[in-house]
Amino acid sequence: MLLAAAILGHAGAAVAVREHHRHAMPLPPSVRPYVSVALDLTVSDAVLPKGGFISGRDDAYGIFERWILRLGYFERRASRPDPARDDLFVVINPGSLPPKGYADGLADYVRAGGRLLVLDSQTSAKSAADSVLWPFGLAITRVGGLAGTMSGPPGWPIVSVQNCSAVTGGTPFAYVQGRPVGATVKFGKGTVAAVGFSSRFSDLQMGVTGNLVPDAAMRDVYEWEYRLLQALVEDQSLAAGPPPAAPAAQPPGASPLRP
Repeated sequence: MLLAAAILGHAGAAVAVREHHRHAMPLPPSVRPYVSVALDLTVSDAVLPKGGFISGRDDAYGIFERWILRLGYFERRASRPDPARDDLFVVINPGSLPPKGYADGLADYVRAGGRLLVLDSQTSAKSAADSVLWPFGLAITRVGGLAGTMSGPPGWPIVSVQNCSAVTGGTPFAYVQGRPVGATVKFGKGTVAAVGFSSRFSDLQMGVTGNLVPDAAMRDVYEWEYRLLQALVEDQSLAAGPPPAAPAAQPPGASPLRP
């Protein structure tokens, strides 16, 4: 009886102390909404850090993942999106066919108000991006690599890119050589964005290490990541207007290397 009384008294005291602390030291009010960004682990081929180590490889996206935190967002890794938790779900270089129910689950997530970002490029050897994008009317064309300067929505920086794939369907928001390499589409209450320049966000292209002091050109690449994620999370417009004018065609038989 003494032991039972002691246990009961301890339990009651613990509850009382907790309530006292809750009223005496309340949590500070929220300054901004909690934003969760989940990175796919089911079909993505992207190499993500283990133990926080940035590998610096051209198939690794550790810096891209880490820089999500700079926006005040919280990132996690997941096999599927959680509609009650995730504001944005990111699939990087899908390289395997989705398991049964995966594509339908993504469609349900977006239809209910979720946001989906799918990144791919010519460097993704086993691309299965279209298997993820087909429910949304988007596709990535892997015929010849596009390279040059990439333009985006008004006010976004212009960056140099290589190994881009063209994106068909939806509303374009990024162009290389006059062809869309990024597009977005509304689906139900949510949004889907597809980009064909994922390699520009690889560790090798974003400074190799997170300790790099970026120059102006590298800061522009970082800015592309920040603005793309912000636009999706905050439902901002990604319209880029008409594509830039293509270079004038050479007369038949003329060489671009000679006057």
